Amino acid sequence: MSNPVNQSVYPIYAPIYDRLLGTVMKKARQRSVDLLSLQPGDYLLIPGIGTGLDLAHISAGVQVTGTDISPAMLSEAKR
Repeated sequence: MSNPVNQSVYPIYAPIYDRLLGTVMKKARQRSVDLLSLQPGDYLLIPGIGTGLDLAHISAGVQVTGTDISPAMLSEAKR
């Protein structure tokens, strides 16, 4: 992560991100996943996965790979 703002903000923001935006964006996240029409056996790449809030909306059997510029956000996504 080379951007100094990202380096200083995301480690602080990561632990509280879900509480701040989880409920607000829940319907939009569900709708975006629904539009993909994913089926078991499909592969999905999520660039900028953040804390992994999208993962709760993805059906079992879909193989997901997520990336993010923030190690702190990725750490939250792995939980």
